[in-house]
Amino acid sequence: MYGKVHSQPEHTIAPFLPFSLVLDRTLFGWPVVSVLFLHSTKDRLEALEQKLQANRQQMTKQAKRAAKLERKLKILTGGYQARASSLGQQLAEVHEQAEQGHVERQTFKRLHDMEAVAIPRRLEQLKEEVGRQTERENQLQNRYSNLLYQRNSLVQHQQMSRQGQQMNQQGQQAAQGLAPLASQPQPLMPAPVQA
Repeated sequence: MYGKVHSQPEHTIAPFLPFSLVLDRTLFGWPVVSVLFLHSTKDRLEALEQKLQANRQQMTKQAKRAAKLERKLKILTGGYQARASSLGQQLAEVHEQAEQGHVERQTFKRLHDMEAVAIPRRLEQLKEEVGRQTERENQLQNRYSNLLYQRNSLVQHQQMSRQGQQMNQQGQQAAQGLAPLASQPQPLMPAPVQA
């Protein structure tokens, strides 16, 4: 046994043998093995550099192929990605609206509780105020009625006093013969006031 087969994923050369077996790649599922008969270190180094260059070219080719596949995949799934993005935005908006609705609900619930406590107190205050206003209105109505009665009696007293003066004057004139008795003054009565 002069050589050893290395089946590591990387390319390996056994430096202590006059030749090495290198696992190159797989072809149809079977490993392809290259045999290198290199005697000097310089030759081995040169072979490894060539192998490195070949690997770099293979890696560049694979990167181009991967980029091409990514572009195809992006074309195929672009609609899904756009839809997922728009649905994500809609979900964020709905979530924000739900949070806002929750805050508003809590605010109005707290306001409702405060109003439930305050309403009976306000109703009691309003009833007291209505009672005071009703009492005040009754007092003012009574005062108005009294003032109206006083005014009517003063007007009536004034009219009676005028009639009395006119009768005195007519009596004096009749006594003197200046005025005829046929013209008698009409009594002035105030019109009844409706309350």
